[in-house]
Amino acid sequence: MEIWDLYTKYREPTGRTHIRGQVIEEELFHITVHVWIRNSRGEYLMSQRASDRPFYPCLWECPGGSVLAGETSICGAVREVKEEVGIDLSPENGRLLFTKIRGVIDGVPYHDIKDIWLFDCDSEADLSRASTAEVSRCRFMKPDEIEKLIEAGECVPVLRYFSFVWKDGLLDSDCFGGIIKKNEAAEPGDTAGVSGAAEPGGTVRENEAVEPGSTVSVSSADRRKKANYGNIIGKTVSGRIDRPTGSRHPRHPEILYPVNYGYVEEILSCGGDSPEEEVSCGSDSPEGKVTCGGDSPEGKVSCGSDSLKGKILGGDGEEQDVYVLGMSGSAKRFTGRVTAVYHRFDDAEDKWIVTADGQDFTNDQILGEIYFQEQYFNGKLYR
Repeated sequence: MEIWDLYTKYREPTGRTHIRGQVIEEELFHITVHVWIRNSRGEYLMSQRASDRPFYPCLWECPGGSVLAGETSICGAVREVKEEVGIDLSPENGRLLFTKIRGVIDGVPYHDIKDIWLFDCDSEADLSRASTAEVSRCRFMKPDEIEKLIEAGECVPVLRYFSFVWKDGLLDSDCFGGIIKKNEAAEPGDTAGVSGAAEPGGTVRENEAVEPGSTVSVSSADRRKKANYGNIIGKTVSGRIDRPTGSRHPRHPEILYPVNYGYVEEILSCGGDSPEEEVSCGSDSPEGKVTCGGDSPEGKVSCGSDSLKGKILGGDGEEQDVYVLGMSGSAKRFTGRVTAVYHRFDDAEDKWIVTADGQDFTNDQILGEIYFQEQYFNGKLYR
């Protein structure tokens, strides 16, 4: 019998436990882990589920499972790997890639806070040392091999995120191997996330690039540059709220907005002392619009102390969307500071996190506030 600790959407312990197989109450969550093990050849360990598994028999996946009561996320990751594939990992070598919170999607109750971990390890799997019979075989694979398995439907569906994360460069060798770059987090809650590509109901706005269940296959040369939002975070912006607290999504009425949601119309302050400070805003628009997708190193806009007005565009070519935190009740307009960016791996547009009245929110609080919509995507929170 497995017993899990239960948490709020902000990853706050409730002091309550849950027995696996029972129904978890609404707005309560347990912690689960996916563990990617990478060797020095740039291969990742994949395991094939045993043929007698009740769900997804014989499909491939990475090791993982539910964190038990009393465990931390990293300790649960280490334990699951030892139980399933017989490898001993050191907790201090784990790096958190991102986190995803899921509630109920298409009527399926997930109620989990999933941490996706990566370990650098050259140890070979040894199923004779495994304490469970969940895995029939395992081997290290190159990323393109894993993508082919995903495209062929031979992986558990939730691993569709691998293609997007690989495309985004989060698994590139220069990110790991003992080096955690700026804006990377090493503890649960320091990144944002999402596990399962664009899951059912995932097409939330017009012009989104990914349809539910779709996958991509890309070479390393096609991957996007590593996200860097130092040019946006800290800026003061203002704009309009078109989906106030308590409203419902115009095309997906099952999505209720617990926070104000809108778009940027003006960047009021560049947040620095230098008049030559530049805000990277993607490539120049022929209409003279300011594009803030952040995908292009060119097209910088000299800002200084002057404000940038007009149509501030996101990566999808539409207005740059924002979650506005710290405002009580619904509102029509906002002014606040960009304190974080939620970078979607499987969508063209990132979401800016704006806080009003100088309030500060932890990473876990931000993830909890935005999961109602971001549970349909894979992404990472940058501060």
